[in-house]
Amino acid sequence: MDQIQAYIAEHYAEKLTLTGIASQFYISPYYLSRLFKKSINLSLIEYINGVRIKAAQNLIEKSNESISDIAEKTGFMTTAHFRRVFKDATGLSPQQYRQYYKRVNK
Repeated sequence: MDQIQAYIAEHYAEKLTLTGIASQFYISPYYLSRLFKKSINLSLIEYINGVRIKAAQNLIEKSNESISDIAEKTGFMTTAHFRRVFKDATGLSPQQYRQYYKRVNK
């Protein structure tokens, strides 16, 4: 499990799929899916999105890059999908998060 999490941490910006990750570790996609649900109570996609959102938060805090560039750099296929997942995870849109972060850390 640690190896799989390390692999995701290293490759989160790439297109990751259940099948692709499973084949990387020579296990079945079904087993990989169950492993995540059982050990960390998240689906593989939820876990990957969590890693991507943490990376995005870091970029939003430390750079002035556009939200669409950050979405692309963190592995989201579309900016709209990124905004939706980000808001679900943090309660704020990426833009609101940036404004809040700047206000709090003046």
